[in-house]
Amino acid sequence: MAKKIDDESGEVVKGGGGKPPPRPMDLAAPARKPRGFPFRLLFWAVLMTVAAGAGGYFTWKFRDQSQKNKSAADACASGRDNAIAQAKTDDAASCKTQLDQVTAHSKEADAALTKMSENLNATKGELEDLRKQKAQTEDRMNAIAAIVKQFDENKTLGGNLKVETRNGSLVVALPSEVLFDSGKAKLSRDGEVTVLQVGGILAQFADRKFLVVGHTDATPPVKGSPYKDNWDLSVQRALTVTRYLIEGHMDPKNLIAAGAGDSDPIGDNTTPEGQAQNRRIEIVLLPSLSELPPLPATP
Repeated sequence: MAKKIDDESGEVVKGGGGKPPPRPMDLAAPARKPRGFPFRLLFWAVLMTVAAGAGGYFTWKFRDQSQKNKSAADACASGRDNAIAQAKTDDAASCKTQLDQVTAHSKEADAALTKMSENLNATKGELEDLRKQKAQTEDRMNAIAAIVKQFDENKTLGGNLKVETRNGSLVVALPSEVLFDSGKAKLSRDGEVTVLQVGGILAQFADRKFLVVGHTDATPPVKGSPYKDNWDLSVQRALTVTRYLIEGHMDPKNLIAAGAGDSDPIGDNTTPEGQAQNRRIEIVLLPSLSELPPLPATP
């Protein structure tokens, strides 16, 4: 085993082999080099600063762009909403205009329909009135035909009367010479019989009314006559005939007496023949109220 000698004491030191301990001069620690400037750390610091700045910039940039994009999107959405709203408003206005037009047309159609309905109702009413008038005219003509037939079948009357239609009315004319003496209002014997026979025929038409009218010629009553004038004479003769018609069983409610004097001549008063025609009693068939046209409504 190699021995180790202590350099300071010169003694042998036990302990094995190996390198010999260093000499005293070798025991001094070697001097370190002075540390240089930390460029690497500075580089990393600068790099991190640049990176942080770039990150902040781009973050700000992106956030600003995002805000712009969001604003643009909001504006677009708002514009779109406004456009949609405006379109809806325009559509609503258009629909309202069309609805107003349709409503106006509907009102015009309703008015036209109402007018047509009124005209139709008026036409129906007029047609119904015409039908009623036609039926009433037919009833009246049937009554006239029946009366004429009755007089034609009565042979005893002979030429004592004349049945005719004048101005749309049936007229039974009895000459005054058959009924009265000249200037008198009292019936002769033959006149009484004739009037009673006429009354018996007309009494069969109890639903009809008759007007008994006295007529004279233009010659005034003679001096001392109980009648003031021809009006007076004609009225008295009409009353006399009316009373005898009632005795012939006619209803008094169906008779009206009147005098026309010489105001309604049918012959020439300058001739004897014309005067004879004018002196007469006429029994006129009156139309019933239902046969008369309705009067216009009072405003």
